[in-house]
Amino acid sequence: PLVVPFVHTGMQDVMPIGAKFPKIGKTITVLVGDPIDFEDIINKNVSRGRMYDAVAARIGTHLQKLKLQVEELAAMEPPKHLLNVQNYLDWETLGIENFIVSESDNSPLP
Repeated sequence: PLVVPFVHTGMQDVMPIGAKFPKIGKTITVLVGDPIDFEDIINKNVSRGRMYDAVAARIGTHLQKLKLQVEELAAMEPPKHLLNVQNYLDWETLGIENFIVSESDNSPLP
């Protein structure tokens, strides 16, 4: 099995506890990580409990790393010339290929 980890921040500002309607103009930052492979754990002859612990630990480690990254991303300001472009992120600062998604066709732009 593969697990695709993701974390987000900002939802607490959009929909605070007790709110009946979401707040407009707030930002949610979502970071999706690389799929986590468990083949090395699944193929070992270990008890179900030890396998569960190993899988949970691996997922937890990935989520902790993503949480630190999403907090860093949420604090970043987009360059001024791109303030009107939605879905912009300087992925290169995270070691990921940089791209911009066009709202009209949802295809990556060079």
